[in-house]
Amino acid sequence: MKLSEAGISAIKSVFANKMRSFLTMLGIIIGISSVIMLTSVGRGFQDGISGELTKMGSNMFSLYINYNENVREKDLLRMVDKNIILENPQILNVSSVYGYWGGEVINNLKKKNKKKANLQLLGVDSDYFKVNKATLLYGRLLNKDDNINRRRVAVVDNTLGKKVFGRANIVGEFVKVKTERGIQKYIVVGVIKNPMEKFMTLFKQESFSIITPIKTAHSLFKTNSVEYFEISSKNPKNIAQSAKNTIKILERVHRNKNVYIVENVSKYLNNFNKILFGITAFITFVASIALFVGGIGVMNIMLVTVTERTREIGIRKSLGAKKRDILIQFLIEAVILTLIGGGIGIAFGYGGGVLAAHFLKITPKLSLQMLIIAFAVSSSIGIIFGVYPAKKAADLNPIEALRYE
Repeated sequence: MKLSEAGISAIKSVFANKMRSFLTMLGIIIGISSVIMLTSVGRGFQDGISGELTKMGSNMFSLYINYNENVREKDLLRMVDKNIILENPQILNVSSVYGYWGGEVINNLKKKNKKKANLQLLGVDSDYFKVNKATLLYGRLLNKDDNINRRRVAVVDNTLGKKVFGRANIVGEFVKVKTERGIQKYIVVGVIKNPMEKFMTLFKQESFSIITPIKTAHSLFKTNSVEYFEISSKNPKNIAQSAKNTIKILERVHRNKNVYIVENVSKYLNNFNKILFGITAFITFVASIALFVGGIGVMNIMLVTVTERTREIGIRKSLGAKKRDILIQFLIEAVILTLIGGGIGIAFGYGGGVLAAHFLKITPKLSLQMLIIAFAVSSSIGIIFGVYPAKKAADLNPIEALRYE
């Protein structure tokens, strides 16, 4: 029997009992669709976050103190270190940053509705917005005069206004900030775009940034230290070397080693990818159980089919059909069952991914490689779980098969 004839015969057999075939494929459909949906959404989510982070800081890195037994008082970062860092010809811009985490925004709005939101209060110089490639939506950015005069002004991200005031444009409004130093008021002079807004919404994170002049922050928190520097490199391709040379310059000036460390976007991407990999691995494991159960279902139904078609097999063998012909026909039938199930699973999985992505406001991604893997897995299940029923059919004695009622 030719393969084409065996294939046509197998397809007719599958569609002869549609409901039974569908129930047989159900495990395959569930397994494939769950993996496809998670993969397409996860890949879209991954591309979205990596794209935003790369846009925001493809040439940026942060320099911190590596607090250990080698750190001395004079090694702590100061405003003057900015000029030292700029001695590195590979550096484009540097911003001094003093950060305070753990405060909250407190504003009494209509009907005395007090809204609270966790925040990071950043004291920065005017170069901060250049380093971070900030997108100004309303108002203006901080300038040198704000810093020199220690003005109580602030630039906030657009998510703060939406959550606390109900609108993004809050230029001219006062924002009240509660910290361990008491309640402070800042007048908003500018609103910038939060590039991670949609991902914060997804994870229900309400962590906002209030950016003030660094000297204002110093006067309020009674300090003159710099917590870290945010630095942009002239060439994104040489960012690792730029960071290494920056550390060398500071070590030479401060005459101490192993006290400075750098971080860049790749660290956050790696952490996110590890989390996504863990979730994908777990779902794949669960899906593999569904596929295994589906494979068992295929084998059982094929055994039932062999029993139902025993006389047909006997007739074919008596007319000269070889064991190989019977084996191939039933094996093809099993593979077709799992391939159709895989195809339906891909369609359902991608459809579910598109629906989920719509609510998550991301673009699902389904690669050709993933499609090939899905069909390869489906056909493999058909072959693995179809071999036993096909062999049983091929081994039937034609005389006994013809006597079967």
